[in-house]
Amino acid sequence: RATPWLDPALSFLPNLVTTVSLTWTDDAVDTTNQTTYSFASIAFGAANAGRYIVVAAENAGNGAVTVSNATIGGVTATVITGGTVSGTLQGTVALLVAAVPTGTTGTVAITWSAGIGRCAIDVWSLIGAADPTAPTIASDSIFVTTTLEASLEIPTNGAGIGAVAAEGDAGTVTWTWTNLDERSDRVIETNSCASAADSSTAGTST
Repeated sequence: RATPWLDPALSFLPNLVTTVSLTWTDDAVDTTNQTTYSFASIAFGAANAGRYIVVAAENAGNGAVTVSNATIGGVTATVITGGTVSGTLQGTVALLVAAVPTGTTGTVAITWSAGIGRCAIDVWSLIGAADPTAPTIASDSIFVTTTLEASLEIPTNGAGIGAVAAEGDAGTVTWTWTNLDERSDRVIETNSCASAADSSTAGTST
């Protein structure tokens, strides 16, 4: 079941030269009003020479903002814009990607283009990617009968990541994902929620 006030961003990571390993490792929430958020001691999973860390930055609120810059484990991340809802119903999702081969934990720091009221993150370890910094993206910010859709097909040796964040007046909101495995689904603050999901199943249309 999906609901209104959602802003999903689905990012599929093609061009993978070996069997991909995509593992959700952690999530975190900060409900303070900030422009820059720093999440310490975030789990990255086992170190690997070919490891990328992928972060979904989730702003359940001011939909006019974007991520200006970010670091993951001290490494400058590529910022991949996802989707945005603006107006009465607001939320923004961006994906952040950095090659972080060492360390099992680290700090994720995110600077938004303006102050926001709260920020959540979901984190994955991605191993086996030739270059995941330029993925194919689909997003949807218009709901139809409480459903949002973003359609892409996961290629062989590829993976898909989905994230959604929004603020509305519907109270507690939860999500049910189709063709992606849900990893998190939480209320950030009253009327503000975020969720994330993924899949490594080739051929999955989402």
